[in-house]
Amino acid sequence: MSFNSDRTIRLVPMKLIITTLLIFVCIINFTSTYAQDRLPRNLDDAISYFKQHWSKKKLEDFRAKPENKAVVELHSFGTGLWIRNTWIRGNRDTVLTNFFSALGVHSADDMSSIILTSLHRSLNNKKINLHTQVENCKAYWNTIMDCEDKATKNAVLIYNKYKTGRIVTIYMPVDNSDNSKNAVQYGCPTSEWTFNPKNDLLIKAIIVEKYFINNKSNVFFKVQITNMNRKDTKIFLKEVKVGDTTDFSLSGLKIR
Repeated sequence: MSFNSDRTIRLVPMKLIITTLLIFVCIINFTSTYAQDRLPRNLDDAISYFKQHWSKKKLEDFRAKPENKAVVELHSFGTGLWIRNTWIRGNRDTVLTNFFSALGVHSADDMSSIILTSLHRSLNNKKINLHTQVENCKAYWNTIMDCEDKATKNAVLIYNKYKTGRIVTIYMPVDNSDNSKNAVQYGCPTSEWTFNPKNDLLIKAIIVEKYFINNKSNVFFKVQITNMNRKDTKIFLKEVKVGDTTDFSLSGLKIR
């Protein structure tokens, strides 16, 4: 008898735990479904959400700032990141992304930027000019694609032009923003730049290997460095000295 009584005492808490877990799961599912249903369906819904959920002070602080400053401050992190993670990315209702995709806007960053810009204009009783915003996004990406196409073609030309054993000169811009000198490669759309001998890195090197990754337009040189005009400069955050070998993607690389 005492055994059964002890067993009952042990089982009752377990039943409570299981019941509690089931209730918790149901709440989570209900909350997720509700949140999914509440996702904005278009730009007007997105603007309305912030007008309803932000405090009057937060709305006024955002409204009072110049448009570019207000949007930039929230875009990369803060509210912009929240928009992308909560409304756009991940396994969720795609109605909002479908709205933007139908306009020709496919980047999550562009979507959140348009939402914040439109909110700011709405709060200031200005025309949202959605068409112009969309066209600006398209123009930006067209510039990127044209630049990348040009960089790829140039990379293949360089790859085919120079053979292993050839001595080449490589020019790299140097970033001094964090108080250390680091040679980098600019990507599109800023791949065009002018070499500054007082600041930038010039490397003399021998091509020891040519290769591509995944496809024949994604080309690389492995080189052995024979001379550097700046001994105090890292390459891609790595300490490099004369005699070392290192790899370079040819896309966007200035080489002669």
